[in-house]
Amino acid sequence: MTGHRDTALSGHPARSPQPTDAAGLLLRQGLTVSGWALLLATPTLWVLPGSSTAPALMLMKLGLSAFLLTSGLFCIMGGRGALD
Repeated sequence: MTGHRDTALSGHPARSPQPTDAAGLLLRQGLTVSGWALLLATPTLWVLPGSSTAPALMLMKLGLSAFLLTSGLFCIMGGRGALD
């Protein structure tokens, strides 16, 4: 028998992990973690003690909350591969 052990058992050569697989995994995990961090940071804008109730600042906080929510959701979706 002249075949390798890997090819003799399955009929296909064993696939070694590629560097891009590890980089893709780290990127997906990083996107997921940062997405959850953005989602969890949104309510802290509103419950932090000492936050001002000035109308202009409330509008800015509302806009920032909307941005954090949408970017956090997109990061989570990208981390799960839903945007591929």
